[in-house]
Amino acid sequence: MLFFILTLSCTLTWADSETCPDEYARLSDHHSFCLDPNPTCDIKYSGVSKDEIDHILKLHNKYRSQVAMGQETRAGGLPTASDMLEMVWDDELAAVAQKWADNCVYEHDCNECRAVANFPVGQNIAYQDLICNKRQCLRTIKPSDLDPDWASVMKDFYDEVNDFDKKLVPKFQPRGGKEINHFTQIVWAKSWRVGCGFTVFLKGLTYRRFYVCNYGPAGNIIGSPIYEQGNPGSACPINSCVGGSTCTGGNDYRVFP
Repeated sequence: MLFFILTLSCTLTWADSETCPDEYARLSDHHSFCLDPNPTCDIKYSGVSKDEIDHILKLHNKYRSQVAMGQETRAGGLPTASDMLEMVWDDELAAVAQKWADNCVYEHDCNECRAVANFPVGQNIAYQDLICNKRQCLRTIKPSDLDPDWASVMKDFYDEVNDFDKKLVPKFQPRGGKEINHFTQIVWAKSWRVGCGFTVFLKGLTYRRFYVCNYGPAGNIIGSPIYEQGNPGSACPINSCVGGSTCTGGNDYRVFP
């Protein structure tokens, strides 16, 4: 089972590192990159592999392309997008996301806590629990049981489209009582960089898989368009869009060959 939260807070009780790089110290006194490890966190595995990076990017761009091409029939049928940029991997966003995941606190860090120099940063988080009733059960769990399941996480994020209203495309607003912010961040046209972290930790008799993805520039800006409506790819720089002109490389928008 997958769970999300939207709470924005920064209620940390362990110390910030005394060796915080200047580029993060000037952005926040409590930047996530500068947190020392949480001493209460029993990490069993952390990190995102090269294959997983490729998988995460393909999932994001599949969903972005689906919207850009007008193939999403839910929410009243979403209009095509003229400016849906292809999403690429950002190592800095990933490093900050991984530091936050490694602190095992299931909440969003504060906006300035995940900031980078080039742009404001958005965030999606989720967790999946594997619960044992007895301690001997823990010994029966195989390493493969704790592998990340990015496909199910991304699907659950994207399936918030079921509660979305296409009237919000030109002017984003939260829907009271409806969770849509994970979906809208994924398909926010101008969010074209993503970096994710992943951690498995043991908490009592529960293995928790904690997923963190940071996005830049941040989406979910109230009053701003989620994307511009129009012919797919028509408002994008060459070789930078998903949808009608799916990117194969080139220009300033592609960091993965």
